Amino acid sequence: MLFALAIMCAISVLTQMRIQNVYTISAVGNGVEGPGPTFLEDAHAGLLAFGATNVLWYIGIWVVKLNFLIFFYRLGHQITGYLVFWWVVLVFTLGCGATGIGLIQYECLFSKFSEFTTAMIKCAATESFRRTYTYFKISVSLDVVSDALSECFYLL
Repeated sequence: MLFALAIMCAISVLTQMRIQNVYTISAVGNGVEGPGPTFLEDAHAGLLAFGATNVLWYIGIWVVKLNFLIFFYRLGHQITGYLVFWWVVLVFTLGCGATGIGLIQYECLFSKFSEFTTAMIKCAATESFRRTYTYFKISVSLDVVSDALSECFYLL
C-alpha cells in the first residue's frame, strides 16, 4: 500500500507541475485564447505529463487491487476451491490491468517533439476521439468486472 501511496503522490506532483500546460491546451483548443510563442513546447510537456499520470494511475489502481487480493489469499489459501477462485481472479485482474495500460494511446501522449504537430493533427481527428472513447469504455468495464470479482471474496 505504501507503493500505491507513493505512486499517487507522484501523480499529484506531476499534475501540479504541469496542470497549467493542460489548461493552455484546453483554452487554445476551445478558442478561448490564442497560442502563445511557447505553445508547442508547453503543449508537448503537458501531454507528456498527462500520459505519465495516466500510466501511473493505472499502475497505482492495480497495485491497490493486488494488495486486496494478497489479503484475501492470506484469509483462505488453505481451502482448495477458494484458492482456485483466487487464482482465476488474480489472472483476470492482471489481464485487465495490462489491457488498461495497453489501451492508452501512447502515440498521442508520448510523441517526440519533432513529430508532435503531426501527432496532434492525427490525434485531434474525430476517429481518434471515437477510438479513445471506446478504449475508455472497455477499460472502465474491465475495472468494474475485476472489482466485482474481488468483492466475491466477501461472500465466500
